[in-house]
Amino acid sequence: MYKDKPLTTESKVQKPLKHYLYDLNDIMGTEVTILQDGEEIVVTKQRAILMRIVADAISGNSKALQIASEFFKIGIPEKNSSPPSPEFSAMMDRLEKDIEAKIIKR
Repeated sequence: MYKDKPLTTESKVQKPLKHYLYDLNDIMGTEVTILQDGEEIVVTKQRAILMRIVADAISGNSKALQIASEFFKIGIPEKNSSPPSPEFSAMMDRLEKDIEAKIIKR
């Protein structure tokens, strides 16, 4: 049988919660080994996810293409204040049309 402990009147100091994006940033910065062109390489989880999105977009996955094009619209903060080049925009438009054509054929 356990004795009840008296309630303490002292308030415990709570640590402020970190915003979840700090945790996500920590997780995404850790490394993982992946297979690329038959060779094992070590990249961050963030890079591995982005590589998968791009590969899926290239292979015709419309959702991956949408995600990739949204990333390109955002651009690189402070390093790239200019819009994408006309060549790049044309390439993305062609890729999007090709994928839409593939989806319609299904």
